Amino acid sequence: MRGDYYAFEGIPYAKPPLGKLRFAASELNDDRWTEPRNATVRGPVCLQWNHLIPGDNKLEGTEDCLFLNVYTRSIDPTARLPTIAFIHGGALMFGTGNFYEPDHIMRRQMILVTFNYRLGPLGFLSTEDDVIPGNFGLKDQVIALQWIRENIESFGGDPETETPRSLMSSGNIAKVPLILSVTEAEGLYPGAEFISDPKYLQEIDARWDELVPSILDYKTSVPDSKARDRLSGAIRNHYFVPNERLSLENFKTLIRIISNRLYFAGVTESAKLMHPFTNVYVYYDLYKSKFGVGEALSHRDEPGLLGVAHGDDVLLIFPSVLREEIPFTEEEMQMVDRFVTMYEHFAKGDQPRFGAYELPLQDSTDKLVFLELNYPQSKTVRAEGDKLFGAEDCLYMNIYTTSLDGGQRQTGLSTLFYIHGGAFMFGGGGLFSPNHVLRKPKIMVTFNYRLGPLGFLSTEDDIVPGNFGLKDQVAALQWVRKNIHHFGGDPERITLVGFSAGGASVHLHYLSPMSRGLFQNGIAHSGTALNPWVMAEESARKAKQIARGVGCPEDRLSSSQAMVACLRDRPAEDIVRQVPFLLDYLYNPFSPLGVVVEKQSKVNRRPFLADHPAVLSLKGKLTKVPLVLSVTQGEGLYPGAEFVSNLDYLADIDARWHDLLPSILDYKSAVPDDKRRAELSTAISERYFGNDRKLSIDNFRDFVSILSNRLFFAGVTKTAKLLQPHIPVYFYYFNYKTVYGIGELMSGTEDVNYGVAHGEDVLLSFPTRMRDNHPLTKGELRVVASFVDLYDTFSQGQEPKYGNYLLPVQNITGQLRYMEVKDAACDGCATAKTGYGVGDEQFWDTLDFNDEPPRKVPQRPTHTEL
Repeated sequence: MRGDYYAFEGIPYAKPPLGKLRFAASELNDDRWTEPRNATVRGPVCLQWNHLIPGDNKLEGTEDCLFLNVYTRSIDPTARLPTIAFIHGGALMFGTGNFYEPDHIMRRQMILVTFNYRLGPLGFLSTEDDVIPGNFGLKDQVIALQWIRENIESFGGDPETETPRSLMSSGNIAKVPLILSVTEAEGLYPGAEFISDPKYLQEIDARWDELVPSILDYKTSVPDSKARDRLSGAIRNHYFVPNERLSLENFKTLIRIISNRLYFAGVTESAKLMHPFTNVYVYYDLYKSKFGVGEALSHRDEPGLLGVAHGDDVLLIFPSVLREEIPFTEEEMQMVDRFVTMYEHFAKGDQPRFGAYELPLQDSTDKLVFLELNYPQSKTVRAEGDKLFGAEDCLYMNIYTTSLDGGQRQTGLSTLFYIHGGAFMFGGGGLFSPNHVLRKPKIMVTFNYRLGPLGFLSTEDDIVPGNFGLKDQVAALQWVRKNIHHFGGDPERITLVGFSAGGASVHLHYLSPMSRGLFQNGIAHSGTALNPWVMAEESARKAKQIARGVGCPEDRLSSSQAMVACLRDRPAEDIVRQVPFLLDYLYNPFSPLGVVVEKQSKVNRRPFLADHPAVLSLKGKLTKVPLVLSVTQGEGLYPGAEFVSNLDYLADIDARWHDLLPSILDYKSAVPDDKRRAELSTAISERYFGNDRKLSIDNFRDFVSILSNRLFFAGVTKTAKLLQPHIPVYFYYFNYKTVYGIGELMSGTEDVNYGVAHGEDVLLSFPTRMRDNHPLTKGELRVVASFVDLYDTFSQGQEPKYGNYLLPVQNITGQLRYMEVKDAACDGCATAKTGYGVGDEQFWDTLDFNDEPPRKVPQRPTHTEL
């Protein structure tokens, strides 16, 4: 037993190929041992001249070498695990199955078999007649497969999973599915060795016509020297300009030549020729690992010098002594996880997939269809680096109080119950400091709730109804109401405060029966349940996508119960690492998992949310207590500021407007019809850029306006109007530019004022470490004092007051009354206004994004009799 798998090594699968069996087909070893056999040592390698061995003597191995190694997660004969029979490389001249370790494959319920076969003259010598027909190394491989098929059940394996059972029984072996692959710089074998010493490139350049036929393997197949010279000249003229000398600067061009001739052309032709007869899948690996064949052969590792070499993908899946002193990075292990999952799916007879992406089926004899693999979290442009953070055991809170005197009703302190934002995908309560709001006698509570797949995955049925992060918030509220008196608090005076997704959460608690009676009022900053990123679409499909991504078998995805059982067996980290595969462009849509309407049933008797928030808000089915809403002038700088951190992003969005805008503005899933999406994207473009859109830094503020209106303004102002008949709703519009906020953080520049970003008000009231190097100015401190007044008055049950100004309450149907905040307490710095909205909401209200269920129109009664 090695960790969590069993290892059986050095098993002789064929009779020793000695004496009469030299230069003859090997024979299956059918010996039966009567005594226990030591299977803890790998057998000797096959005799070979291994040019990778340093020094002059490159001979290693023995002639008696036909041994195999079996690695398995179970030795129960009924386990019927799929088996990977790994055939090592080495140009049919060198190498061994012993070179590769099973640790990565053994992360899944599979069996791995590695073995040796005869090499070089002992494995492939041929007299081209019946005396020594050749291919003995390949015939050894056949014997190894026969041994596996006859014996693998004893190691917990399924003898039928080497190839699909129905195809085997019919004898139609040609139709067994096949995956082919190449790496971006295959030619680094043998090409990387050419830069291990400068003299090699110089010599190849000087003797081009003489050496290239050997390097590209056509010296023998083209015996005529003049024909060879013509080929060599044509290749040079195609890839190099006249008189261009071969050097380190154009070394990659030589690698392209080698890659195309020795690898790409043959693999591509194989895929096209086999396509009519079997299912062929192809992937093209562009992921550069930290150390591979290129570095080993060249003894160089300058950044950008080498590409993705021959075998770099395989050496991730089957690690070797090549990486003994170079540990795998977290990013590489993500890549490993996706490769191993692909192996598991394919070995079980399922469609092969890399992470969330299926490998495309070759469907043409004219063109190659393939999946391009780049960064492990990438199929298109995405952010780099491993962003995993936190732990599954995370439901903790922090309580800050100005007094520990026993709290009582009416006399105890009021409590601000702060719900952090982060698009329901990231964030934590511990990021926010209470120092400013506790200038007045008060309690502040911050806490964590589950996020992403662990908090908002839903199968849209009773098995995983969803909204677990919101139910964590309810549990936190219940705990606070029950225990806050121990911290000097009044359980009847709890004010919900939330920012962004936290603001949407505040609105949702107003609508949820689970939260009734747990709070006295609420403040929702920069977010309500009517923002388009709050309610999730296609939750069940996304749940299946995540399950596939962590390797849950396809046959367990048709049942929510079986799928969830599989997910509960997977590491939480693996599940959360599937998040990037739900994104289309960078971090967009930024809330791919969110809130769902739950079905009330015998199992789920009290759902958190029983109807769409727009319906509940319109009908007044909510907790009837006052609410403060707010937005900032440049809300859309989240996510927009990131688009100016690299101007290529703006150019990309402009070029792919109809493709990317639906994801950035979160209507791709809600509007499934391509034509309708294009109409919406066109209407938006014409509204803000006229007929000549060219998105750039010069009109970036117009793009931010698009983001602000769609992602924030329209939903928040609509919430105010819908709730106005039912509860007191107060509103402010924050138009004061702070020194440093989310806009500066995400854009990477403090030199340009792009607007008052998402959260600039909240980050003054509840400071974070983001401002550690940017002390608050006098003006900012005046604004902080006014916000402290707002929190204090409202949490005391009074009308909310910003400094000396009362926030206006909604009292005009169809209009928005709000206070615009431009500075601290000074005449004209906070002004009451009335209008349709704070931005361009009137235009956005004319666009139908299918964000809400259609309104039911009352039908006139029909009469069937007089």
